[in-house]
Amino acid sequence: VPITNAAELASKNTGNLYVSQLVAGTSKSVYAGQPMHKGLSRHLPVDLYSLWETGEESGTLDKTSLHLAKMYEDRADLGFKILVDWLPKIFYFLVALYMIKLIARNFGMIYSGYGI
Repeated sequence: VPITNAAELASKNTGNLYVSQLVAGTSKSVYAGQPMHKGLSRHLPVDLYSLWETGEESGTLDKTSLHLAKMYEDRADLGFKILVDWLPKIFYFLVALYMIKLIARNFGMIYSGYGI
């Protein structure tokens, strides 16, 4: 697959409009005869941009892109692990707050009946 076709396919098939906009300039950059990384958006994380540039200039873009994929996969796994770990704690905390509110309301009703 020629690099021009690969750049166009990559930007069209991301499945995410925001990411597609971040990499849309790569095909224009390749058509202009410049390296693909010149067309990447500067809003991308610095590590992604610099590793892509290094891989492209060293001729090891395939290995570099695999390393980037693994790195972001590990980061996403960590984020999901943290979410799964904290979600029950947050839920139980919200239930506890709701129960405290109910208890306070019931005590208020009881003591208002005594005229205190």
